[in-house]
Amino acid sequence: MNRTGAWRLLRAAAGRRALLHGMLLATAGELGGAALLGVSGWFLTTCAVVTLQANTVWSWMYPSSAVRTLALARTGLRYLERLVSHRTVLTASVRLRAQLARGAARLTPPRELRGQRDGTLLARLTTDVETVAGLPAGICAPLVAAVITACLVEILLLWAVSLLGAAELVVWVADLVYARRAHHRARAHLATAAEARAALRTVLLGSRAAFDELRCLNAVPQAQRAATTAITAVESAEP
Repeated sequence: MNRTGAWRLLRAAAGRRALLHGMLLATAGELGGAALLGVSGWFLTTCAVVTLQANTVWSWMYPSSAVRTLALARTGLRYLERLVSHRTVLTASVRLRAQLARGAARLTPPRELRGQRDGTLLARLTTDVETVAGLPAGICAPLVAAVITACLVEILLLWAVSLLGAAELVVWVADLVYARRAHHRARAHLATAAEARAALRTVLLGSRAAFDELRCLNAVPQAQRAATTAITAVESAEP
């Protein structure tokens, strides 16, 4: 499935409001985590400086309460984001299975549809549904949250220390190049795994449909070896 088709199916199966809520909650959770990290580092550094200066006026109650509040807020926001994203995934899976099944039955003639009992169509539908339904929780919300948080942190770093901000930009560019290469390798690996699963379904369903003929021809051991080979190919292709 190409990217355009996947996003089109996702927009048809999942509501925009649910996707937006998941991305907003994920972004708030990431920002809470970044703020927690910054406040915690500042708190530890200030405590060390105050201890060295023997300053008894400084109060540690406010920063410690801020750390606790940010920690609780981050945990709550991430929990809410998981609830919203998984509800979106389940809803999209149900709608996509029904839509794709109706579409396949409407576009494919009955005689040709009966010829798809080898598992190719079922493997394609299952793979497409899993891919599209996993976009909200696995890609959309985490990616949007990470990009927004990284941009805000980069802006603050450039404003505070320009040299460190420039170094961080170089690191981000290198990460993007590496992520693009890893993405291409993962797509090739997923395509190989999908082909192996489709071949396994073809072997199993074909052997079951022709079991009487295989037994008459004493070819059951050959069918078992073919199924074992297909299972081994699936196991080696699976991550």
